[in-house]
Amino acid sequence: MNMVRLLQGFVIVLLSFCSLRMASQKQDSLPKNNRRPEDKLRLSLYERFIANRNGLLRTDQNLVANFRIYKWLRADLGIRSGERISPRNTSYSAYKLELQTRYFNGTTRALVRLSNNIIGYLDPKLRRTNQLFALENRVPLGSRLQALVGCGYVFPYTQYHSQSSLPLINSNSLNPYPIFKMTLKYFSAKKDGFIEYTFGSYDVFNAYELNRPFMQVAFEKDLNEKMQLFGYYRYQMDGTLMMYYNNFLSVGLVYHFRD
Repeated sequence: MNMVRLLQGFVIVLLSFCSLRMASQKQDSLPKNNRRPEDKLRLSLYERFIANRNGLLRTDQNLVANFRIYKWLRADLGIRSGERISPRNTSYSAYKLELQTRYFNGTTRALVRLSNNIIGYLDPKLRRTNQLFALENRVPLGSRLQALVGCGYVFPYTQYHSQSSLPLINSNSLNPYPIFKMTLKYFSAKKDGFIEYTFGSYDVFNAYELNRPFMQVAFEKDLNEKMQLFGYYRYQMDGTLMMYYNNFLSVGLVYHFRD
């Protein structure tokens, strides 16, 4: 519980920080040397390998499409299909719809996300819908270093003994919880990639409760003008730093389609 209270304090501070930056920051937070042309469509394909502390192994395949709707608004559509490798083969799947504003003043954006998980490897089987709302603020720390902080809230909805692919919208949300993310991104001298360090409780698909945040190191490397290799290792904690809940290893490709 001490860790949860500490992280709740972090979220309150981050919410205040995001609000202040939104009101006062006027400069572009992305160094000009590291800017890329805006994608009309960005397609990410990647594989994840997950091992938990009980020896359960699973893997999933992911496809995420990010595309422009308006000048100030983008959409993120994702699907996931996975299977448990051991001790017995069972499946799970997920999808999400996310709307992202542009970074206003180059610094602050808002996002809303609806994600739905159909999980067949738990007993009982279940489906879970998450509604997520977050603010993210990026800050330059030098010509090649950038920080990002994010915070928000998640409203989870769970139905047991159900494998329906429809999201839950008529149920009462039990135990909504705050979320946060703190990231440092270091751009390469050749401007062909970056290394990123993250401590937080939400990422591309799902959000985690505050007693199970994660630490992550990720990289992205240009293969050519339209394709990048990326990957990450994620360590998810369970209450304390020394007790892990899940280990993640992921690798994939990003394709850029520009005007």
